[in-house]
Amino acid sequence: MVAAIEEFGDGRAAFFTSSDENWWHLLGTNAQHCLTAEEAVEVAILNWPVSTFPVFAEVGGVLVPVPGKFATVRDHPILGVQAIDVVGARYEVIQNMQAFTILNNLVDMSGAHFETAGSILGGKRVFVTMKVPNHMTFASGQEQVDLYLLAWNSHDGSSAFTLAITPVRVVCKNTLDYAMAAARRKFLVRHTVSATERIEEARRALDLTFNYEKALAEDIDRMLDKVYTEEQFASLVEQLLPDLPEDAEEFAKANREEAQGSMAALWYSPTQDGIRDTAWGAMSTVVEWADFYSPARSKDRDTARAFKVLTGSTAPIKQKAYTIINK
Repeated sequence: MVAAIEEFGDGRAAFFTSSDENWWHLLGTNAQHCLTAEEAVEVAILNWPVSTFPVFAEVGGVLVPVPGKFATVRDHPILGVQAIDVVGARYEVIQNMQAFTILNNLVDMSGAHFETAGSILGGKRVFVTMKVPNHMTFASGQEQVDLYLLAWNSHDGSSAFTLAITPVRVVCKNTLDYAMAAARRKFLVRHTVSATERIEEARRALDLTFNYEKALAEDIDRMLDKVYTEEQFASLVEQLLPDLPEDAEEFAKANREEAQGSMAALWYSPTQDGIRDTAWGAMSTVVEWADFYSPARSKDRDTARAFKVLTGSTAPIKQKAYTIINK
């Protein structure tokens, strides 16, 4: 399944959410009572320890050690003992509970609460999010963005344990990937022997992390102050949706031309009033097109587009637009 959330034979899944909002895959548990990281980890079925063991190759009935390679193995309350992946000799396990209890420091903040938690890809990655109590308002109060504190950890050596502030609510693999890409402030704890010390450093630095809200607001204000002409936007459309080769099928070229036209037309839509001719207006136009007007192969296009937004599949074109606009 596209969510990549772990599912178990007894009908349960390794996911919890505190609200019905954007709970599109309908897996796991809806729970309002998770007030601590310990409770969130328990309800999301992330309460399994991980250990490392040397890797051996069987050659002619003889076990031969593989130098510098270790298996990460978990003791799962439902699945039992399972190998997760192979890591290097310097890899140091950061336990789920060890990583996520850092967030308990924020529970005392008025309105802050645990929002989601889950395990994906067979335990290779786990995540927890908290909703930050204050949202950010910009464009003269016309728009606002909710912010989340995201903690994610890997048990396959693919990434460091990371804390980040992001506007993305994580509910599956694609939204986790999107959140990691969209995060502007991160605190990394690599899986080495110094991991415990770094986590304690992160615990002390968390209050600084919330400067993300100010940094993001400043970023948007900067884009609002930056003039972006009609000609620049036309060039942006060409870069985001380039023409197809001459030998491409006619229906594909027609679809691409339609997509270019619909994005270009949104530049003049009422939704851009007050911000048109700015870099933020250009960015907002691309986001509106991606979320509401991009091609969708379904009779029910609105539902298909909503699914694309929730799974994060519109993220790449948004990120590309941001990079081009802010050159």
